[in-house]
Amino acid sequence: MLYVTSNLTTMKKLIALTILILITSMIFGQLDAKEIQDTSSFLNLDSIKTKYSKAEIENLILGYWHFVEIKSPKGKSVDISELDNSHHKPFKNTDIRFNENGTYRAEMYYRTGKWEYSLSDGHIVLSFDEPLIYVPAVLDSIDQQTLLEVGVIEPINNENLEISLIDKNQLVIIERLYNDKSSFGYILLYFRKENKMPAGNKNKNH
Repeated sequence: MLYVTSNLTTMKKLIALTILILITSMIFGQLDAKEIQDTSSFLNLDSIKTKYSKAEIENLILGYWHFVEIKSPKGKSVDISELDNSHHKPFKNTDIRFNENGTYRAEMYYRTGKWEYSLSDGHIVLSFDEPLIYVPAVLDSIDQQTLLEVGVIEPINNENLEISLIDKNQLVIIERLYNDKSSFGYILLYFRKENKMPAGNKNKNH
């Protein structure tokens, strides 16, 4: 029994190593040195993050936020199809409601959970009621359970939102991009505060 178990463990490690090599070669094969340099230059974004206090952010964030558009660092509108979704974000292109009791709901994906502002990290932490499991397109042909068992992918239990701007009417979220074909380094997600729930959401449980 121990021999069989050992063989299975070794096999899983070999499968995981093979898959990781495949992913690495596919990703970096699509990037040239300039793209990698451009992407890394945007990783320190503290200068564009809001300087509001924890109390101010926790007060302003409450309510229903309607997704408006995505913009590049230079302010140009970006279509979601231009982006590489290898780092899927569950709040891109969706309305989201932050409740006073510490819960939230992302409309497009019907994702719910709890939110809190982390003063030490300077971002909002969103925990998921149900973990998100995302399989990159390059691995679609491989069984999801196999990928989980060998540790190539892991359930995602939370998401961090970095705020660039927030007031009573507008919310701008920073989304960092890694190995992205656009070479933006990051994008900005624009939201507008809605005083009332949109008509199509009246009967939903918020």
